[in-house]
Amino acid sequence: MNGVAIHHGTYHLEKQYGLPTALICSARVRATETLKSVKTSLDKRKKKNPNTVFKQPSAKKVIPMRYNNTCMVVQLTEGWVSFSTVQGRKKLKFKLPKCYESKAILDVRSTELWKDKKGKYFLSVVVEYEDIKFESNSNVVGIDLGIKKPAVTSLNRFYGSGYWNQFKNAHQ
Repeated sequence: MNGVAIHHGTYHLEKQYGLPTALICSARVRATETLKSVKTSLDKRKKKNPNTVFKQPSAKKVIPMRYNNTCMVVQLTEGWVSFSTVQGRKKLKFKLPKCYESKAILDVRSTELWKDKKGKYFLSVVVEYEDIKFESNSNVVGIDLGIKKPAVTSLNRFYGSGYWNQFKNAHQ
C-alpha cells in the first residue's frame, strides 16, 4: 500500500467536496496505515494456511481522527483545543490532569480526537518533554523482575509484592 498512490487516487475527488487539505492528508495517512496492517495480517495467515479464504475486513470501532499541527492547535495550559472539521473550525475546552500540569512541555507532536456513542469527546495528545536532568553518583541500581516478588533492587528492597498478591487473588 503506497500512500502516494492513494493520495493521487483520492485527493482531487475529496477536494471537490470542499474538505480541508490537512484533513484529507491525515485521513489518507490513517487509511494507508490501516491497509498496511490488514495486508501484513493477511500475509501471515496466508503463509500459515495457503488455502485460507479471506473476507473483506471492516472496522469494529470508530477510528480516531489524527491531527497534526496544521489542522489542530492545542493549548494545554489554557485548556482548549481548536481543530478543523468538515463544518469548519471547532473549539473545545478540556481539563488537563493535575499530574501533567508541572511538566515542561516543548511541543505538541500529534493528537487524536474521537467522540464516543454518548457524545463525549476524547483527546489524546503526544508531546515532547524537556530531558530530565539528574546528577550521576557512584550508586549502582539493578532490578530483578521476579515471580514471587515483582521487583527487587540491588539494595535488597522489595517492591510490589502486596499489590501483586492482591491482583493475583482478585483474578483467580
